[in-house]
Amino acid sequence: HTRCSRDWISDVCSSDLDGAAWSACVSPKAYAGLSEAAHTFEVRIVDAAGNGTAAATRAFTVDTTAPTSTVTIATKPTDPDNSPTPSFGLSGAAAGETYQCQIDTGAWVTCSTPWTAPTLAEGVHTFRVRTVDAAGNTGSATAYVWTLDTTPPAGVPTILSGPDDPSSSSTGTFTFSGAVGSEIYQCAIDSGVWSTCTSPYTTSTLADGTHTFKVRLRDTAGNGGTARSEEHTSELQ
Repeated sequence: HTRCSRDWISDVCSSDLDGAAWSACVSPKAYAGLSEAAHTFEVRIVDAAGNGTAAATRAFTVDTTAPTSTVTIATKPTDPDNSPTPSFGLSGAAAGETYQCQIDTGAWVTCSTPWTAPTLAEGVHTFRVRTVDAAGNTGSATAYVWTLDTTPPAGVPTILSGPDDPSSSSTGTFTFSGAVGSEIYQCAIDSGVWSTCTSPYTTSTLADGTHTFKVRLRDTAGNGGTARSEEHTSELQ
């Protein structure tokens, strides 16, 4: 739409598009069915005697072709995952294109890479991403579905056996049970980091003194359960 105005009541507007013949017009002036191409709109004021002013021009481009680039979700949460604010790495936008992201049935929002989702509730979620060009045309969406699980395992492992207390050995071997289904064990000594372990588990060489062995369950989403611990004392001879 293009608007034209003049204070003289007796004057009228005339316009042309892409060099076509001038014709009387009113504001706003609409055109339909324009081809995909660059166009130029011109408008001028003509008085009752047929005298026309210099034309004002506006160039514009009609583009109705959707982007053909394919977006790749390069990084994403595992399935299942325990982060309520997952991050996504994106690639594939062509020059002049930007990304739009969507979670579930929410609104599409302009996004960049990496993009972090707003805080999500537990459950199944769908992330979608598409490209949009400068004219506002949108490409096909790429989707990823995953499950958010922030609930830790309910069970607590049972330590079935361990070294004597005190012990003259610089290492200790522990056996334990309690994992259900796809749950795995994680073990730690004293304030060390948790690491995946299996039963029986033998520690690395320990210094003389009192030590604490801890074991817990971990689910496939990465949630760690309540730990079971046991102290023992190494008295090296």
